[in-house]
Amino acid sequence: MKPLAAFLLLGAALPGCVRRSEPALLRVTAPAGRVLRFETQIETEQEGFLGLNVNATSTIAWSLTTTPSDENGIETLALRIGGMGTTLRGLPFGGTENERDVAPPIPESLKDGSIALRLDSRGRLRGIVGIDAWIGKRSASVQDSDAPRTSLMSTLAQGAAAGIVEQAARGIVQVFGLVPLPEEPVTSGATWTDTGTIGVPFFAQVKYDNRIELLGAKPDGAGGSIHEIKEDIALDGQVALPSAPQGGFVQIDRGFAVGDVELDATGLPLAADIRCGLTFSATVSGEATGTAERGVAVTFRAHLVTKRVATVENVR
Repeated sequence: MKPLAAFLLLGAALPGCVRRSEPALLRVTAPAGRVLRFETQIETEQEGFLGLNVNATSTIAWSLTTTPSDENGIETLALRIGGMGTTLRGLPFGGTENERDVAPPIPESLKDGSIALRLDSRGRLRGIVGIDAWIGKRSASVQDSDAPRTSLMSTLAQGAAAGIVEQAARGIVQVFGLVPLPEEPVTSGATWTDTGTIGVPFFAQVKYDNRIELLGAKPDGAGGSIHEIKEDIALDGQVALPSAPQGGFVQIDRGFAVGDVELDATGLPLAADIRCGLTFSATVSGEATGTAERGVAVTFRAHLVTKRVATVENVR
């Protein structure tokens, strides 16, 4: 077989291969009334805390339901968690180290769609609908109803918690495949960044730096393209420990998330394979001397594999 013919035959046999892309303006443009169903497998490992080495395998079934975008182009995606199961290994259950299957309870607001992500057309998280009510309910559920409440501190604590959760979600959604998109049209090999601070005064200051690259594109079989993206996120910062007797903080010594994401023609994820790592240590003030005492370093690692398992159209 002649080299040219062999080359053409190979190209015809591999229509799904990633190819260099034409300039594309990547945007979130999901039609309203569509349900995207996902499954995420998470392998985690923790070392250092209480001298234990603990690992877990979790499976989460979740979905995003699209609604019409508003006048500013903001998409609201209702988040639902349909199920969650975890197998824990390495904890001393009943005095022996073994494994245990657990089913963490899922809050109603994460089952009924009252929590929703607000994304702009570039896939950047612009808010979480329902987060204040959710934090308020959880805060009230752990308080003693017979004890007097310090309304100011309660309000500050709830506000800080809501702020931290909402800002931390900017990074969390990225490891599930919701990627910030570039401002200008891009081709294969183009890179862009998404940086910021997860910060609430007196509670947390964590910087993140996400370097993103378009690896290429391939046909989706419906006239559009699937874009393959690489993410490389670095973290650095501190989180306060207000519950420590003399105060303290957690120092993030090293944090990262790196992996690949596939986006469909609407800018939403089809698949993601992300590896994360976090090494941190706690520092608390000494009760007698006021000196800072640095605690043991804790290392946390995770591998998340997310796949879209179904897309349901015209949901009302």
